[in-house]
Amino acid sequence: MKEKISKIKSKIDTSNPMTRKLLKNIIIAAIIVFVGIIILIIVKFLFFSRISVTKLEERMEKAAKKYYTEYSELLPEEDKESVTVSIQELVNNNNLKSLDKLLKEKDASCEGNVTVTRNGSEYLYTPYLECTDLYKTKRLYEEIINDKNIVEEKSGLYHINSKYVYRGDDVNNYLKFANQNWRIISVDEEDHSIRVLQEKGTKQSYVWDDRYNSDRKSNIGINEYDTSRIRESLESLWQGDKVFKDKDKKYILNKPLCIGGRNNKDTDKTGTVECQITYKELPLSLMLPSDYLMASLDSQCEKTDDNSCSNYNYLYNDDDDAYYWSTTPYKSDSKNVFYFGPDPDLSSANHSYKLKFVINLSPDSIYLKGDGTKDNPYIIKQFD
Repeated sequence: MKEKISKIKSKIDTSNPMTRKLLKNIIIAAIIVFVGIIILIIVKFLFFSRISVTKLEERMEKAAKKYYTEYSELLPEEDKESVTVSIQELVNNNNLKSLDKLLKEKDASCEGNVTVTRNGSEYLYTPYLECTDLYKTKRLYEEIINDKNIVEEKSGLYHINSKYVYRGDDVNNYLKFANQNWRIISVDEEDHSIRVLQEKGTKQSYVWDDRYNSDRKSNIGINEYDTSRIRESLESLWQGDKVFKDKDKKYILNKPLCIGGRNNKDTDKTGTVECQITYKELPLSLMLPSDYLMASLDSQCEKTDDNSCSNYNYLYNDDDDAYYWSTTPYKSDSKNVFYFGPDPDLSSANHSYKLKFVINLSPDSIYLKGDGTKDNPYIIKQFD
């Protein structure tokens, strides 16, 4: 290499004034280019590496994961238990840059924290950020139960007892989650969990139960949820990743399953009848007859066998080929279970119907966009 450079130099006649001037200009140009590159690197580091306050939540979430990787003993051990770490603690522990060096908005005054909640076997990291006059994290439930959405007549969101419940046939309760479409049934006023129903059910059909029924002396099934095939199917479906990926499961709460029986003449719409008996807390459930009754605005809708319940009801299923199980047994015998298709009706447990999952979303689900209409459903912000 040195020999090649020497040969090149030997060929350059530095005694020529024009050659010396040319070399000088080349050296000056090279210095200018070098200095320019250094300046660009500095500018990129000082300005383009900064982020806006709307992107800060993602950085906070990643910083909190690093923090709790280092201090894993601080993570919650019990289901629904939470811990919180502040922005300042993340900065002090070198997990996050100081905000005055991180944000594009130099005058931004921000406070916040990251809450880590254990949902089942998953941890949900939820950043909460408030920057004066610039940005504030909003939970999905806050967007849903906004005063502007509450109605007292016609279709919409009603405040009934301790819940906010959608009623009527023209309701803006569409949600996009886990690459699926859902309908929001209600929001719990106390814990702010969001109860939602799959818009389209499973392609496969499932037997509710096919065990030998000694009352009927045949394999017609027994309508007791805790020993049923449908319980086994729901728990098995949750364990795999065909329905929900791990990144989605952390947003889903475990809740007690209401498995109490009801009769055709029961008029309760609040779920009190079905929830007189509950099974252990689980993430997947199915719709209840009381959900269907509550959703109708028809004053003549009182019982599951009232045809008028299909009126003004977004849960009415007009697809004659689609039948879906509930988790509710018929109280007056040991073989029948309520199903939907299109109206609530009774069927022997050994029949096969599809499933529409009901889940409860965490109150820490962050609102990203949407107004709940079919064309613009609610969407939550999910971090990797």
